[in-house]
Amino acid sequence: MLAFTACDDDNETSWPNVDGGDPVLELATDLIRTEPGKTFHIKGTITDKDGIAAIDLDCPALELVKTIDIITLYEKPLETYELDYKFTTDKNEIADRFTIKVSVTDVGGRKVSKDLVVSLDNDFNAPVFTTKPSDKVTVLIKNETSLRVKFGVQDDKALGSIRVEIPALGVSEEVTEFNGGRKSHEYNNVFTVPSQKASYAVNVTVKDISDNEASFSTTYNIDEMPDFSKMWLADVEDAAALNSDAFGVPMTIWRTGPFRYEARYYNAKAGTKVFFLPQDTDFSPICFGLDPDDNTKLADDPELSQPFVLDQAGVYYKFNLDIKASSYTISTYTIAESTNPMPHTYNAVEQDTWENGNPADFMIYHIGLLTSRPNDISIFLEQDKDNPNILYTVEPMVFEADDDFNFYFHNQHWSEWWDYSSWKVNGDRSDDSVWYYTGKFANPAYVWPYDRPGSLDWAHAKIPSTGSYNIYFDTHLGQARMVKAN
Repeated sequence: MLAFTACDDDNETSWPNVDGGDPVLELATDLIRTEPGKTFHIKGTITDKDGIAAIDLDCPALELVKTIDIITLYEKPLETYELDYKFTTDKNEIADRFTIKVSVTDVGGRKVSKDLVVSLDNDFNAPVFTTKPSDKVTVLIKNETSLRVKFGVQDDKALGSIRVEIPALGVSEEVTEFNGGRKSHEYNNVFTVPSQKASYAVNVTVKDISDNEASFSTTYNIDEMPDFSKMWLADVEDAAALNSDAFGVPMTIWRTGPFRYEARYYNAKAGTKVFFLPQDTDFSPICFGLDPDDNTKLADDPELSQPFVLDQAGVYYKFNLDIKASSYTISTYTIAESTNPMPHTYNAVEQDTWENGNPADFMIYHIGLLTSRPNDISIFLEQDKDNPNILYTVEPMVFEADDDFNFYFHNQHWSEWWDYSSWKVNGDRSDDSVWYYTGKFANPAYVWPYDRPGSLDWAHAKIPSTGSYNIYFDTHLGQARMVKAN
């Protein structure tokens, strides 16, 4: 008996029954757990001695309506087929459960079906620390010395547990109740330690309810006031803002000698509050500000330090700090007294295209984010209307978490000539916020006041979280920041 026919160029092909039995469908599982925006595989083994003709996958709610025509694909029916179909759910899907009907039809028209349930309640993502201390932290010896452990953590589904361990103190603490509901927690605890030099390892492990895990370890060094190799200026309110940027917050300041540092800062509006930090992820354990009992001196305790309040708008502030003597000086200078290395008027037709001095060949001088070649710059920087030293991106740039953004500041050039006017960062990739001018042409009045590294490179910014970002670049200070768009 002829059971199935196929038409090809008007020539009919038919396949006889062998045993007349139904197809056999064995799915690898009848439940798939995944998340919106994730890819999953529909797998199974199908057998039929008469020959498999087609496989149908049907779930209109997922916009999945698919026929795998075996005869068309292989020019004949198959007795065995390993199903492995890949499908990606919509990242904005709000429903949490779907049923996919998997059907197999053989050449005799016999059909079997099974249901495959897809649940979007899975948890692939580990918890994320919103704030955490640096790998090494210094705690100053006091009459009563304490070690403060602070961090923030969140999870896209629900936190399960937090464990904090300080082996040298015999501390092993577990947290299972969270002050941010099930999705977030701000941990802040103080441990008393002897007032003597020592090091304490602090290990933190966080798990969500699916046992996805994140961890960090920090060494807390109990010591007298160190001569810090790096310090930063913070002009933000809290530790979360110190950790939400791609680079530039807090702002690097300059070590000018043992225990001495210099910071320069453009104050756009009156009332800005700043502190100085020897760690770049938190205001604790050391935060230099004004001594509340004598504001001519520095304080270092984050619980006591008062901010420097910058009451003059539209000027540059210059700070000189001596953290060993707990002293400081402050001065200001105007935008008119500042210089930058740009060789031409911004957005003016003054750039010598062929470097031959012929004004007829001049082009517009402006700076953009170079990601490939000087003739292929698509993101240009606008000049601030109040401070011509400052350039910034107008439209926010959208990134995913953990994206790498490699670029440097460069002028546009029609014929791909490099380094007419450009800035790069330290070649050791230790700091994407400080930019050194490398252009062949420069404003002769500009002098860089600090040391330069031996090698320079593109910036390699790591994006901390999904979102939109803007870049602000002060060409006078040689400092930039890449922050979340407002």
